[in-house]
Amino acid sequence: MCRILSFYKSLSEETRLKSLLLMKHKGQ
Repeated sequence: MCRILSFYKSLSEETRLKSLLLMKHKGQ
């Protein structure tokens, strides 16, 4: 879990937003 979080933090904000949108899309 911690590894995922540190990887997430290393991503740029733009990439983070894109992945969030993808996760939301999959959730629907």
